[in-house]
Amino acid sequence: MKPIPFFVAASLLALASPALADTIRVEPGADAQSRLQSALIDAKPGDIVEIGAGRFDLTDGLSLDVDRVTVRGAGPSATILSFKGQKGAGEGLLVTADDVVLRGFAVEDSRGDGIKSKGANRIVYHDLRVEWTGGPKATNGAYGVYPVESSDVLIDKVTVKGASDAGIYVGQSKNIIVRNSLAMFNVAGIEIENCYGADVYQNVATHNAGGILVFDLPNLPQKGGHSVRIFSNRSERNDTPNFAPKGNIVAGVPNGTGVIIMANRDVHVFNNILGENGSTNIFIVGYRNSFTDTGYNPLPANVVIGGNMHGRAGYAPGPQFEGGAEMLAAMGSVPPIVWDGTGSNIRVTDKVPTLPRLDRSQGTRNVCQSCRCRSEPGCRAGNACADRVATIDGGSDPVMRAFAALAAWGLLVSASPPILVDDALITGDALPARLGEFHLLAGPYGQKPNAGVTPYRLNTPLFSDYAEKFRYFYVPPGKKIGWRDDGVLDFPVGSVLVKSFGYPIDMRAPAKGLRILETRLLIHRTSGWIALPYVWNADGSEATLRRAGMRINVSWIHLDGKPRAISYAIPNVNQCKGCHDDGAGGISLIGPKAHNLNRDGQLEAALRAGRIDHLPADIPRLPVWDDPASASVALRARAYLEANCAHCHNPKGPANTSGLWLNWEQGPGPNLGIYKRPTAAGRGSGNDEFAIDPGHPERSIMLYRMQSLDPGIAMPELGRASVHQEGVALLSQWIAAMPVQPANQP
Repeated sequence: MKPIPFFVAASLLALASPALADTIRVEPGADAQSRLQSALIDAKPGDIVEIGAGRFDLTDGLSLDVDRVTVRGAGPSATILSFKGQKGAGEGLLVTADDVVLRGFAVEDSRGDGIKSKGANRIVYHDLRVEWTGGPKATNGAYGVYPVESSDVLIDKVTVKGASDAGIYVGQSKNIIVRNSLAMFNVAGIEIENCYGADVYQNVATHNAGGILVFDLPNLPQKGGHSVRIFSNRSERNDTPNFAPKGNIVAGVPNGTGVIIMANRDVHVFNNILGENGSTNIFIVGYRNSFTDTGYNPLPANVVIGGNMHGRAGYAPGPQFEGGAEMLAAMGSVPPIVWDGTGSNIRVTDKVPTLPRLDRSQGTRNVCQSCRCRSEPGCRAGNACADRVATIDGGSDPVMRAFAALAAWGLLVSASPPILVDDALITGDALPARLGEFHLLAGPYGQKPNAGVTPYRLNTPLFSDYAEKFRYFYVPPGKKIGWRDDGVLDFPVGSVLVKSFGYPIDMRAPAKGLRILETRLLIHRTSGWIALPYVWNADGSEATLRRAGMRINVSWIHLDGKPRAISYAIPNVNQCKGCHDDGAGGISLIGPKAHNLNRDGQLEAALRAGRIDHLPADIPRLPVWDDPASASVALRARAYLEANCAHCHNPKGPANTSGLWLNWEQGPGPNLGIYKRPTAAGRGSGNDEFAIDPGHPERSIMLYRMQSLDPGIAMPELGRASVHQEGVALLSQWIAAMPVQPANQP
């Protein structure tokens, strides 16, 4: 992207002092309206209209339609054009001529826009102030300074306060510089809309709803905005509630946003200072409203974010920021950079957490009206174009609600270096010593998935000492997951499954913080799957491969308000086979089965994103073990056994010789444990006779082993140092309700 040549700006400023010019001077006083407007009419090309110091109380708008005229005052605090009593015209000052310089005066309280120029090429706004003195109000004029349909625009040292749309607004223009200016208490501080070529630098945008906006909108004569550079600005403390009148595009701007890029391309945001923005510092988004303009591209492209300094952000997301409340509750703050997942070639190199926004709206449903969001020829929205509505059903847990939304939408995060699953790793012995070398996750403790890495959830997960688990998958470009009606889905060679384990400080209040302990990878190589555990350092900046495993002392406040502590075990690579044994000496997947993935629309999202080859019309669904609304006690208990026990206890699993098969498909009877006597259980029997003694959970070996912490008795054998009280309660309820068969009683 080329900067606007310096000589353009220099030549524009040179117009401020034409070599040959008459000066028409106008002083304040009686009949100021008529005298000032007459001067603007009578001026000849090259003249100067000089407005004296003082206050001009004007009753109508002013206009200039003469080329090469300079309008100058004694300074923006000395020459004040007040339109508080304005009765006509839409603007304070309207310019429709070329080669005009406006400098050194203020416009206050205009009924419409402060200063507007239309079709005015080579225009200069310099050392001006536009203000609505009553503060931010929906009844204020829309724009402070407003050049539109112009080329070679220079806005320099301009202050705007109180605009109900944008303070400094440039629309449908070309070759623009906005610099050294201040925008305060506007809905949008500075906005570049449907423009070609703009440099916005060394400005301050503060106490607006949104600081700096780069938009492209449909159904306008000039669209396809591109080539905008936002650099060396300060966009801080944009904390004014959005006061735009309803129906305006900017009414949807979340208050507390530093920079917003919407549906524009070739945008570079660099070397800015951003902070104290309650929603987020930078927001990249596609155009989300319906439209009929078949020539309009609603998606951002070729956006580069880098070299910016980020202060605090995301602590108070505005009401327009859909999903912000969930993200705030889940993570304590919205990340400083948020992307809605649409568009292409979005590259972020700022070293800050970056996340897609959590969105419960219809998202990009209408981004491609010409093809009605179907895969028809000519649809330019690609995988981002879909008729989808996310369902967030994570219960009362905000962390799970947040990840449910992510999984349901299949949104991506900011672009990143390519995932390191190359031929050497797939075919050889290469084992990166640090998790960061894969570029799978970003942010402290790797809590943010990078581009191409998709979060997912299970209906009923494996219990792991009450650890919170965050799951992601990566599928190489050009490859797809193969559908299977039963069993684990077929992930192609080069795929990676990622699972992070951590503990909140207080399980009752996840926003207080979460410490991630480890991240486990399952990588599909040509020779099969390998398991790699990576342990996070204290500050969450990196995780290191720990093939031998280790233990970490962990404490937290439990759901009952009481402190708990355990010695958390990170398994060694050989122990991974204890659960992931494929029966042939290798490793297999156990969690991502079709019926356990069927929730929140995440399978459908994977299909739309091209990550799965097909879906059947009727997808089975495993119940959610702790959600009574999902199924009966019996079915939820079976789902719990499927997730926690069946990877070993099935006809082909490591515990097949026990004859106790707890997989979902297993029918009732002794193989399910009902009146089944133990095989080689040793002291694990607890002096009881049956794995499940119907009507008597207190006499059932299954529950005895679930409640034991003795390594020689406890089941499962790995992955827990505590009793899952809620799981025990569910299975106890199931067993207690089973009908007793007298012939089988002891």
